[in-house]
Amino acid sequence: LVDDGLEKPEEIQKLGAKLFGDRFRLLKNQGRGISAALNTGIQNSAARWIARMDADDVAHPDRFEKQVDFLATQPDEVLGCGTQVKFINATGKFLAYSRLPVSWEEIARKKNSQTCFVHSSLILRREALPAAPYRSSMDGAEDVDLVLRLSEKGRLINLRDALLDYRIHFSQES
Repeated sequence: LVDDGLEKPEEIQKLGAKLFGDRFRLLKNQGRGISAALNTGIQNSAARWIARMDADDVAHPDRFEKQVDFLATQPDEVLGCGTQVKFINATGKFLAYSRLPVSWEEIARKKNSQTCFVHSSLILRREALPAAPYRSSMDGAEDVDLVLRLSEKGRLINLRDALLDYRIHFSQES
């Protein structure tokens, strides 16, 4: 977990150790912003895949399994995948389902004119990220910037299943 300004980091450290034992690490980022926090997490990970998710969203229980199983069958040129999402409001009430493009061909045609991914549903190949890190100058649009730059190096795809509840509320940036 990257601490980019937690109010009670010692409580988070205790909870993380309780839940995950010695696999849990709390990494300091000193309030440098979302892109720096994401890069800190990536740089300190040895995982093959990096899963992105916002704290107020809800992953479905089979989200990671379905995405990793799908990616295991793809060629190396596929750098990651997102999913469809179920939009919910601040209290968790259903609003709508996304209709994001799923094939690379459709995504390649639309990626410069519309958002083709919900950032917090993405799982990305870790080895592709150091060459295309999040850029702090793009905070607020760091997700779109990253997707556009990664799509120059390989393919990104969306699954047809909604595997994440994406919370819509008044305090978010997008």
